[in-house]
Amino acid sequence: MRNGLRVTPSEAKQMIDGGDAIILDVVQPDSWRRLDGAVKDALRIEPDEIPGRVGELPAGRSFVAYCT
Repeated sequence: MRNGLRVTPSEAKQMIDGGDAIILDVVQPDSWRRLDGAVKDALRIEPDEIPGRVGELPAGRSFVAYCT
């Protein structure tokens, strides 16, 4: 989301490639195992862990959440 809005895949790629955003992988554990692992260069935080791990998100950077 950009300022709380959805972005297209091409917009997300542009943001990530430009260094303006990071990928936040929030795929549910069962789906993650079926997908055979992580998204390259993504910060992996399981959905239930987000409140306790918010501090791991880089300050001043946007993120693109990836889920299934």
